[in-house]
Amino acid sequence: MAASIFGGNGGAVEVSAAGSIVPESFVATGGQTAFTLTKFIYTLNSSSLLVFVNGQLQTSGRDFTETSISTFALAEGCAAGDNVDVIGFPLVTLTGNFAGYNNGQLSGWRNKCINGGFEIWQRGTSFPSIPINTPTYTADRWTITWAGTAGSAGINLGNGYTAGTNAMLLVGVASNSYVDLRQRFEADDVEKWRGNTVTLSARIYNNTGATIIANSLVVLGSVPSAKDNWAGSTQVLVSTFTHAAILNATWGYVYYTFNPSAYAGIANGFDIGLRYQGLLAGQAINWAEIQLEVSPIPLPFDWKPAGTELVLCQRYYEKSYDQGIVPGTISPNGQETNYIVLSSGTIVNAQMAIKYKIPKRAGAAIVLNTYSPATGTIAKIRDAQNAIDLNATLDSGGENSFRLYYTQTANATTNVVAHWTSSAELV
Repeated sequence: MAASIFGGNGGAVEVSAAGSIVPESFVATGGQTAFTLTKFIYTLNSSSLLVFVNGQLQTSGRDFTETSISTFALAEGCAAGDNVDVIGFPLVTLTGNFAGYNNGQLSGWRNKCINGGFEIWQRGTSFPSIPINTPTYTADRWTITWAGTAGSAGINLGNGYTAGTNAMLLVGVASNSYVDLRQRFEADDVEKWRGNTVTLSARIYNNTGATIIANSLVVLGSVPSAKDNWAGSTQVLVSTFTHAAILNATWGYVYYTFNPSAYAGIANGFDIGLRYQGLLAGQAINWAEIQLEVSPIPLPFDWKPAGTELVLCQRYYEKSYDQGIVPGTISPNGQETNYIVLSSGTIVNAQMAIKYKIPKRAGAAIVLNTYSPATGTIAKIRDAQNAIDLNATLDSGGENSFRLYYTQTANATTNVVAHWTSSAELV
């Protein structure tokens, strides 16, 4: 059984002169579900009460019920000796640029990770062939790196920690050394929070067939060699998450609190990584609800609307295909179309001006690709009138648009169609 996360003292943890985070600890009796707070009261249904059982964060409304301003009830009875720790936010005010937990900026947009709930998968939902030692984008904004040997990655649709949400499923392979899940942050965004204490937290589902030892999962952090340029990087953080032992076929909760301001090169940008060491054949894990926030403690996951997450993701990667269609798939949905009406046999130099839905990040080295909607072939477009694929040239790739042009011998009417992707990722 895990020790109390407060070391058993339950004293107040001061955050600033304007307020405090108030913890309280209980040692449960066999079957106990109801608990009465003696050190503070809280506001019902305001996300101002965090409950941990043996170090595992519980979810309000599912794992426990807020029954009054001074009581709560667990959904399942405890074993005798279980540690039940509570953190309350009676009138909390954090130092920095935040007015409070339940109003101002802390009531939304706390999570610095984009797509931390794995809702957006524009590149596809299955990645069985990721190259060894090569960070590869999978779910939007997330890279996977396999070392030793490569397993597979993909969506676990609807089976995330919160009912109906998604997770990143990683399936192991013989001789694997480790697998990293990472997200990179732009330097201008890091500048806004790098001088503060931050906490990285996540859910992990253990399907390895064995217990994950307490405090064994690895947290990583790197900085690029130049501003927003990840051609070279330096790892500045290698440590272990705080977490209880995670039994097989159960969800665990991990978190790590740190201040990144002292890391050399932090002004160039930053990334966070979650590493599982030795994910072998027959083993699997799921990562879900990953959050990086300005806070000295892990707070409940900050869900954004799916449409908002998509917009944030499209600043880095956009495609012409419908969201459920993998680039390179044979599909007319969303294709760009160019009609040309000329005398038959005329040689034409034609172009399409492609306008993005969302402007791409400034200064990015944008990578453009085209696909034939009829064959799925990369670096091609389609002459639908003559049923042949054509070569195309892409240029003028800026933050808002790019140009696609080609040469063709026209019929009286020529219909040219194309799909495309545009990547402005941090590479």
